[in-house]
Amino acid sequence: MKIITCCKVVRDDELIKVNEKQELNIEEVPWKISSYDLNAMEIGKKLAEKHAGNMQVLSLGSPEALNETKIQKDILSRGPAELNLIVGEGYEQLDSLSAAWNLAQAIQSLEGVDLVLCGVGSGDFYNQTVGIQLGTFLNWPSIDNVVDIEIDETNTSKATVRRALEDSTETYEIPLPAVITVSSEIIEPSVPTMKEIMRAGRKPVNLLDVAAEPLEQTTEVVEIV
Repeated sequence: MKIITCCKVVRDDELIKVNEKQELNIEEVPWKISSYDLNAMEIGKKLAEKHAGNMQVLSLGSPEALNETKIQKDILSRGPAELNLIVGEGYEQLDSLSAAWNLAQAIQSLEGVDLVLCGVGSGDFYNQTVGIQLGTFLNWPSIDNVVDIEIDETNTSKATVRRALEDSTETYEIPLPAVITVSSEIIEPSVPTMKEIMRAGRKPVNLLDVAAEPLEQTTEVVEIV
């Protein structure tokens, strides 16, 4: 089983300050893994271990965000066998539709993907739409707000998932490949061990050349007030 977990690198919101003009000052704020994606990476790791599979991380962002060795090692210490990067100036500011479009082109270039996992939202804009849009572009089944995933060891062509609603849960059986957006309640992210941190430096980092045609109608965030 080949699992791709989408991960966004964002500014550390706990360190963002407001300057004397009442503007957000983010220039000196370090980058970190979006906290919601930690849950997706953890469940991806567990599923890969259970089914003797391979979990890789796919991330899209700017060179400033993704080219740091520290960030790359932090991601690789959390279970993935490889890290795949789509790097472009200003990519961390892409609207959700453009981000999903580029991620879809990358996933189509990776052979044999059975499952794509996304966090419920990103730690910066929290649009909560990339997973569903990604499934649409791939023409795969997609479902969001999932709190449990079960894949039969004897039949990995389908998954049984529980989806949380406001006051109840729904259970679905969906064919694979599929895109599943997981709730932050699905699992508690673990802290990488020293062995995992040391091993991260020896794992491959792949720079993907995604020649995606731009969408005709996109938006770009230029200011947050």
